[in-house]
Amino acid sequence: MRNPYIYLSIFLGIKILLVIFLGFMIFKGVLRFRKKPAAKQRVFPYESFYCVKNNLKQMNEHFYVAQIIFTNKRNCTLTAQSESPHRFSEGQD
Repeated sequence: MRNPYIYLSIFLGIKILLVIFLGFMIFKGVLRFRKKPAAKQRVFPYESFYCVKNNLKQMNEHFYVAQIIFTNKRNCTLTAQSESPHRFSEGQD
C-alpha cells in the first residue's frame, strides 16, 4: 500500500457507479408501477354481423331511401317501436 489515494479513488468510483446503478433500477421500477397497462379487452380478428332488417322505399322517380340494420347477435328480433310524429317547421312561423 504505497499510495492509499489510488485505492480510495478506485473504491469511490465503484461506489458512485453502484449508487447510479441502484438509482436507475429504483427509478425504472417506479416507472413500471406507474405505467400499469389498463385491462385490455380481447380483440377478435373479425366479427360476424347478421342482417336484421332491410327495406328500400322510392320517394319519387329520382330519390330512394334505404335502411339496413345489422347486429352481431345471431337470433335477434326487433321490437315494435312507436314512431313519434315529426313536426316540420315549414308552415309554422
